[in-house]
Amino acid sequence: MTTYTWQFVKLDVFPTYNGLTDVVESATWRLTADDGLGHLATAYGEQAVGPPDPQNFTPFANLTFNQVQGWVEAAMGSELAVLQAALDQQIADQVTPEIVQMAPPW
Repeated sequence: MTTYTWQFVKLDVFPTYNGLTDVVESATWRLTADDGLGHLATAYGEQAVGPPDPQNFTPFANLTFNQVQGWVEAAMGSELAVLQAALDQQIADQVTPEIVQMAPPW
């Protein structure tokens, strides 16, 4: 079974936004798929996470990895499944490549 692991490389932050301080605007991410058999595929991107809810705002210093992951996945919507399918295909191509490189026979 393939596992997907997020890394968040950086967060782009508004110093102030509608009276709030250090508001995350977007996250630069890396998503790695691992089939558990030594095959990996990775994708990179940036995702806007939308305007904050002032009633449910978390100060920057109190943000958690899981919270940012939830924002990114929610903002991606159905595109997350498309991304995971593309990573799965990259792994499938590693397992059963259509073209292989071979040294000349001489």
